[in-house]
Amino acid sequence: MLLWITDTPELFTETENLVIRSPDQLSATSPQGPTFVVIDIRLPQQALINWAVQRKQTTLWWLPAVDIPDPHCGVMAADCSAAEFIPLLSHIYHREGVITLAPGELESALCNNRYARVFLAPTESGDLIDSQEWSLGYAIHRGLDGSLDDFQLVTDLVRSRFKINTLYCLCEPGNGVNLVLTFSN
Repeated sequence: MLLWITDTPELFTETENLVIRSPDQLSATSPQGPTFVVIDIRLPQQALINWAVQRKQTTLWWLPAVDIPDPHCGVMAADCSAAEFIPLLSHIYHREGVITLAPGELESALCNNRYARVFLAPTESGDLIDSQEWSLGYAIHRGLDGSLDDFQLVTDLVRSRFKINTLYCLCEPGNGVNLVLTFSN
């Protein structure tokens, strides 16, 4: 299960694999209970920070304005909203649809890297979009209506416009724009 902690859980829809809670609803939840947690609160209260510090399992902070505890990972910048990305992340984590991701691979990426960034995938050739070198990246192709050539084109554009040492491609059947999820220390 993926647990999404946000100040506004009432604005979002839970699914069988995505549970959404406010920080006030965590008192009965053990920090080690959920296998994957996304904290979508820029300035969390001390109680949430104390709860999160106890976590040793996969934890991702969405655009935090505070220092994040080890071994957690933080998305430091994003070209999409948490409301768009976190349900997609839940699909990827649970390997729903046509996803080429080994069990434990996403968790390992998050636990072994301190920082992440989400970019829109490029649609045309050009200069580097970001000059930072990323140790790991995922080109996330959304939708299954494109051809193999379309898939290859997006992958080639990501390779040419980012400095990503190891790039994997994921395919998610949902609708939306293609994204690039990058990691570094």
